[in-house]
Amino acid sequence: MTTVFYGGPIVRLPGAAVADWLLIAGEQIQAIGNGDPPSADRVVNLEGGTLLPAFCDAHVHLPATGLYELGLDLRGETSATAILDRFATRARQGGGVLFGGNFEDLDAPITGLDLDRAVGDRTALLARADMHSCVVSSALLAELDLAELEGIDTDDQGMPTGYLREKAAAEAWGWFDRNLPPDEQKEAVLAAVRKAYSKGIASVHEMFVVEWRGWASLEVFLDAIAEAALDIVTYVGTDEVDKVNDIGFDRVGGDYFLDGSFGSHTAWMTDGYESQPPNGTPANGISYRTDDQLMDVFMRAQELEMQCGVHAIGDAAIEQAISAWEKVADK
Repeated sequence: MTTVFYGGPIVRLPGAAVADWLLIAGEQIQAIGNGDPPSADRVVNLEGGTLLPAFCDAHVHLPATGLYELGLDLRGETSATAILDRFATRARQGGGVLFGGNFEDLDAPITGLDLDRAVGDRTALLARADMHSCVVSSALLAELDLAELEGIDTDDQGMPTGYLREKAAAEAWGWFDRNLPPDEQKEAVLAAVRKAYSKGIASVHEMFVVEWRGWASLEVFLDAIAEAALDIVTYVGTDEVDKVNDIGFDRVGGDYFLDGSFGSHTAWMTDGYESQPPNGTPANGISYRTDDQLMDVFMRAQELEMQCGVHAIGDAAIEQAISAWEKVADK
């Protein structure tokens, strides 16, 4: 079946030149040009609308995006009071784990005790937009094994405040995924897929942090995206390169963390931050891997002819990645 679009500017790439009509057959572009449109089985008049090539989002987290769509998406909210009011309202509406987030800079800090006042004795997780830190309620904090982990904010008396960073935050993510029923995990992924459609996105690169979410959640994720027309290129963040290869992927890593983020004060820096991280986080951020660990992952990926990507934000993390690749190249 052929379809012709006309009646509005049709932007063509590269160069952003504008055409008058576009002809497709099935899923393939057949022709694009100016002047009168050719005949086709189906004719679509854009009525002055602009037709663009679909977008590709090269770094997404579909499960979290979908959870925000179905829950408390606090993007752009800067009021700590407003966020806590939203959690309190949701707590009154029903059971289950309370999840929300996507916040960045707030007018006042939020602690676990603040969440407790909003949700009572419920388990609740408030995630920062970069997903490298979160606030958890006391009920959720009590469920986590945080022994000897960096990134646990403490007060002047050395007690946890409920604000968690990096591997400590990962414990909260893992607990949340283990306690979220598979059908709800799947619905969250499909909600994110629908959001991509609504934004004109035809392809995404999913950064699935299996070290945080677990292999069982990856199985649910892969089952969910099998139903989607969206082109989803999945990167699995793990050092289990052979396992990813056995699944059938020719790539590994993506959000394979070498460090954290600037917003959470956890990007790994050669020099310390001018504004010191809170107690519980090193002055120059958090490093995830030793040089030998990273070298092993890079070398195994190279041997299997797999693309390998990492998350490296601070200058020390970037230098670690480059040095490891140089060693691989030497071999």
